[in-house]
Amino acid sequence: MRGFLDPGINRDYSLSVITEVDYSARRWLSRRLGDGVVVVGAALCLGIAEVALRLITVRSEMYAVYPPGYQLIMQPDSSLLPGVRPGPKHFTISADGLRGRPLDPRANEYRILAIGGSTTEATVLDDADTWTALLERDL
Repeated sequence: MRGFLDPGINRDYSLSVITEVDYSARRWLSRRLGDGVVVVGAALCLGIAEVALRLITVRSEMYAVYPPGYQLIMQPDSSLLPGVRPGPKHFTISADGLRGRPLDPRANEYRILAIGGSTTEATVLDDADTWTALLERDL
């Protein structure tokens, strides 16, 4: 029976096993480095795009859709809008640029900011009939 260090072992075979292990380790390492290069390249491209877009876009000091203090009284046709009662509708934007009553920083109350689309904006509803005003009343 031949042992591990027996000189009769085929040395070419043992070298080929070591070479295959070494090759597979190199292949694994090159794949990981390739993945890293792709990730770093993508991050670099996104960073350059971010800087370029920040340089070419127009900056606004106001982030409101409507100007603060905006008021509109409208008379929507209730026959075209189911669920909308007839009569004048008050659409008011506070001095903070938000729909609804003004914020009082001294008031000891919770305020909830509602973010959404047209159903949150509720342009054709009176200030008191929006779901945000109803939620405020219920809370």
